[in-house]
Amino acid sequence: MKFFLMILLFCLFILVAICTYLYFLFRKKLFADMVYIGKYLKNNIAFNKNNINELLSNSFENVSQSSKFIIKNHARVGKFCYKGGDILNDFFGSLGHGDVGFECNNLDYYLKIFDENLQKSSLEMKSKALLYFKLIIGLGLAVCIILI
Repeated sequence: MKFFLMILLFCLFILVAICTYLYFLFRKKLFADMVYIGKYLKNNIAFNKNNINELLSNSFENVSQSSKFIIKNHARVGKFCYKGGDILNDFFGSLGHGDVGFECNNLDYYLKIFDENLQKSSLEMKSKALLYFKLIIGLGLAVCIILI
Protein backbone atom coordinates (compact mmCIF):
# COMPACT_ATOMS: atom_id res chain seq x y z
CA MET A 1 0.00 0.00 0.00
CA LYS A 2 2.83 2.38 0.87
CA PHE A 3 4.55 1.61 -2.44
CA PHE A 4 1.34 2.34 -4.34
CA LEU A 5 0.93 5.72 -2.58
CA MET A 6 4.53 6.66 -3.38
CA ILE A 7 3.99 5.82 -7.06
CA LEU A 8 0.79 7.91 -7.00
CA LEU A 9 2.64 10.81 -5.35
CA PHE A 10 5.46 10.63 -7.88
CA CYS A 11 2.93 10.57 -10.73
CA LEU A 12 1.38 13.70 -9.24
CA PHE A 13 4.77 15.42 -9.30
CA ILE A 14 5.25 14.34 -12.93
CA LEU A 15 1.83 15.75 -13.82
CA VAL A 16 2.65 19.11 -12.22
CA ALA A 17 6.00 19.18 -14.06
CA ILE A 18 4.31 18.45 -17.39
CA CYS A 19 1.68 21.15 -16.79
CA THR A 20 4.40 23.67 -15.97
CA TYR A 21 6.29 22.78 -19.14
CA LEU A 22 3.12 22.97 -21.23
CA TYR A 23 2.38 26.44 -19.88
CA PHE A 24 5.66 27.73 -21.31
CA LEU A 25 5.13 25.79 -24.55
CA PHE A 26 1.61 27.13 -25.10
CA ARG A 27 2.77 30.68 -24.34
CA LYS A 28 5.50 30.35 -26.98
CA LYS A 29 3.03 28.91 -29.50
CA LEU A 30 0.52 31.67 -28.78
CA PHE A 31 3.01 34.45 -29.49
CA ALA A 32 4.27 32.65 -32.61
CA ASP A 33 0.69 32.40 -33.83
CA MET A 34 0.03 36.03 -32.96
CA VAL A 35 3.04 37.03 -35.09
CA TYR A 36 1.55 34.97 -37.92
CA ILE A 37 -1.90 36.52 -37.48
CA GLY A 38 -0.44 40.03 -37.36
CA LYS A 39 1.57 39.47 -40.54
CA TYR A 40 -1.44 37.91 -42.25
CA LEU A 41 -3.64 40.85 -41.31
CA LYS A 42 -1.02 43.38 -42.38
CA ASN A 43 -0.57 41.72 -45.76
CA ASN A 44 -4.29 41.34 -46.45
CA ILE A 45 -5.83 44.42 -44.87
CA ALA A 46 -4.92 46.78 -47.70
CA PHE A 47 -5.70 44.41 -50.55
CA ASN A 48 -8.84 42.63 -49.38
CA LYS A 49 -11.96 44.64 -48.83
CA ASN A 50 -13.15 42.16 -46.19
CA ASN A 51 -13.73 43.31 -42.65
CA ILE A 52 -11.42 42.43 -39.76
CA ASN A 53 -13.58 39.56 -38.50
CA GLU A 54 -13.47 37.77 -41.85
CA LEU A 55 -9.71 38.25 -42.11
CA LEU A 56 -9.25 36.91 -38.57
CA SER A 57 -11.35 33.84 -39.30
CA ASN A 58 -9.34 33.23 -42.49
CA SER A 59 -6.06 33.54 -40.58
CA PHE A 60 -7.06 30.74 -38.18
CA GLU A 61 -6.42 28.08 -40.83
CA ASN A 62 -2.68 27.90 -40.06
CA VAL A 63 -2.85 28.53 -36.31
CA SER A 64 -2.41 25.88 -33.62
CA GLN A 65 -5.47 24.49 -31.85
CA SER A 66 -4.39 25.88 -28.48
CA SER A 67 -4.15 29.40 -29.88
CA LYS A 68 -7.53 29.07 -31.58
CA PHE A 69 -9.05 28.02 -28.28
CA ILE A 70 -7.48 30.92 -26.39
CA ILE A 71 -8.51 33.51 -28.99
CA LYS A 72 -12.06 32.16 -29.34
CA ASN A 73 -12.36 32.05 -25.54
CA HIS A 74 -11.32 35.71 -25.56
CA ALA A 75 -14.17 36.48 -27.92
CA ARG A 76 -16.59 34.79 -25.53
CA VAL A 77 -15.25 36.13 -22.22
CA GLY A 78 -13.94 39.48 -23.43
CA LYS A 79 -10.45 39.37 -21.93
CA PHE A 80 -7.36 37.21 -21.62
CA CYS A 81 -6.81 35.97 -18.09
CA TYR A 82 -3.12 35.06 -17.86
CA LYS A 83 0.33 36.63 -17.80
CA GLY A 84 0.85 38.62 -20.98
CA GLY A 85 -2.86 38.84 -21.69
CA ASP A 86 -2.95 42.63 -21.48
CA ILE A 87 -1.06 42.88 -24.76
CA LEU A 88 -3.54 40.59 -26.48
CA ASN A 89 -6.49 42.47 -24.97
CA ASP A 90 -5.09 45.72 -26.32
CA PHE A 91 -4.39 44.17 -29.74
CA PHE A 92 -7.87 42.76 -30.26
CA GLY A 93 -9.44 45.88 -28.78
CA SER A 94 -7.60 48.13 -31.24
CA LEU A 95 -8.52 46.22 -34.40
CA GLY A 96 -11.01 47.87 -36.72
CA HIS A 97 -10.97 51.36 -35.18
CA GLY A 98 -9.29 53.28 -37.98
CA ASP A 99 -8.50 53.57 -41.63
CA VAL A 100 -6.09 51.33 -43.53
CA GLY A 101 -3.01 53.45 -42.74
CA PHE A 102 -3.79 53.49 -39.02
CA GLU A 103 -4.39 49.74 -39.01
CA CYS A 104 -1.07 49.06 -40.77
CA ASN A 105 0.83 51.26 -38.30
CA ASN A 106 -1.02 49.62 -35.41
CA LEU A 107 -0.18 46.15 -36.73
CA ASP A 108 3.49 47.13 -37.11
CA TYR A 109 3.53 48.24 -33.48
CA TYR A 110 1.94 45.03 -32.21
CA LEU A 111 4.06 42.84 -34.49
CA LYS A 112 7.13 44.32 -32.85
CA ILE A 113 5.70 43.59 -29.39
CA PHE A 114 4.65 40.05 -30.34
CA ASP A 115 8.07 39.33 -31.84
CA GLU A 116 9.79 40.56 -28.66
CA ASN A 117 7.49 38.37 -26.55
CA LEU A 118 8.14 35.42 -28.85
CA GLN A 119 11.89 35.83 -28.40
CA LYS A 120 11.47 36.21 -24.64
CA SER A 121 9.22 33.15 -24.38
CA SER A 122 11.67 31.13 -26.50
CA LEU A 123 14.44 31.99 -24.06
CA GLU A 124 12.17 31.12 -21.13
CA MET A 125 11.34 27.84 -22.82
CA LYS A 126 15.02 26.95 -23.05
CA SER A 127 15.97 28.03 -19.56
CA LYS A 128 13.04 28.13 -17.15
CA ALA A 129 10.75 25.44 -18.56
CA LEU A 130 13.35 22.68 -18.57
CA LEU A 131 14.73 23.85 -15.23
CA TYR A 132 11.29 23.76 -13.58
CA PHE A 133 10.53 20.40 -15.19
CA LYS A 134 13.72 18.81 -13.89
CA LEU A 135 13.41 20.52 -10.51
CA ILE A 136 9.87 19.26 -9.92
CA ILE A 137 10.79 15.72 -11.03
CA GLY A 138 13.83 15.82 -8.73
CA LEU A 139 11.70 17.08 -5.86
CA GLY A 140 9.26 14.23 -6.45
CA LEU A 141 12.11 11.71 -6.35
CA ALA A 142 13.48 13.29 -3.17
CA VAL A 143 10.06 13.13 -1.48
CA CYS A 144 9.66 9.48 -2.49
CA ILE A 145 13.15 8.62 -1.19
CA ILE A 146 12.43 10.40 2.11
CA LEU A 147 9.18 8.47 2.49
CA ILE A 148 10.93 5.12 2.06
